[in-house]
Amino acid sequence: PRLGFLSLTGVEVAPDLSSARVFVSVMGDETQQWDSITVLQRAKGFLRTELARRVRSMRHIPELIFKLDTSIQTGARVFELLEQVKREDAARETAQADEEPVHVDEEEESAGSPAHGKAD
Repeated sequence: PRLGFLSLTGVEVAPDLSSARVFVSVMGDETQQWDSITVLQRAKGFLRTELARRVRSMRHIPELIFKLDTSIQTGARVFELLEQVKREDAARETAQADEEPVHVDEEEESAGSPAHGKAD
């Protein structure tokens, strides 16, 4: 499997620093997402070694546990649904406006009538 386009969205470190849950958002379909998680799981030894080399202030590097974060996709889906509702409402309002009968203003209607005081 190949590593897809991903973003680290968060990290939760255990109080005793024994483990760190790393939340990852991956662009793509479900297969691509899980393939990327698999690649990260396989590379976690290498990643821990790199962290130990670069973060010298930590005596112990936590075990990395990768979790798929779908909140970005969920948010995008909610946004898409809200936009769809907005478009449907606008279309419904336009259709209703086209169907409404034209009302003649009462003043205009009475202005031409003989009861209004106009004589021939």
